[in-house]
Amino acid sequence: MPLPAAPTTPAAATTVSCPRCHKPLIDPDGLGWCKACGYCRSLEVEQHNQLLQEARQPSHGEVFAGAAGQIPWWFWVLVIGVGVLAAAALAAGKWLPAGNNLPRALFASVQIVLGLVLIFAAQLYALVRVAPDDERLNFKDALVPTRLWILVGKRLSQLYGCLWTAVWGLALIVFAFLFIGGLQHWMSYLPGANKDQNKQRTPPPRVWQ
Repeated sequence: MPLPAAPTTPAAATTVSCPRCHKPLIDPDGLGWCKACGYCRSLEVEQHNQLLQEARQPSHGEVFAGAAGQIPWWFWVLVIGVGVLAAAALAAGKWLPAGNNLPRALFASVQIVLGLVLIFAAQLYALVRVAPDDERLNFKDALVPTRLWILVGKRLSQLYGCLWTAVWGLALIVFAFLFIGGLQHWMSYLPGANKDQNKQRTPPPRVWQ
């Protein structure tokens, strides 16, 4: 005759203590709430995860540094070159005699001509590099380079030197007008310009009564 099986007793429920007051937690596997001090483990875990997420978010400085790191190095060379040309033109404008005089007009004119030569040289070199890939390009595109620069823009990783030369040439022209000036001096060499100046300088005749 088989013996009766021994009665089984349910396993004792494990208790988890509150980390603050060490009292047992209510629903330790879920909410984890302490009736004595109000501690809530699920709320603490949520706040901790939120703090970790905020700590992982990059700061404004890190975002700016990351964006600056994605800009190609040749762009910074371009900006530095424009800054150097601006400083040189500003220094020349302060060093030259003030007013519409020959030294100032001559310096500005030479700078403008140099800028035009650099722009044309950059466009001519770009035409030589891009023309083998596009049969529609011809010498006219070096003079009216709208389409040429669109094609150069697609190859800036290879033709950034053309962009440097053209932009620096344009900067020379703009800075000659902004910081040097004096080009009105050439107007004094036009026929009749001296007569007009003499008329303005000559006092009107005195009328005797």
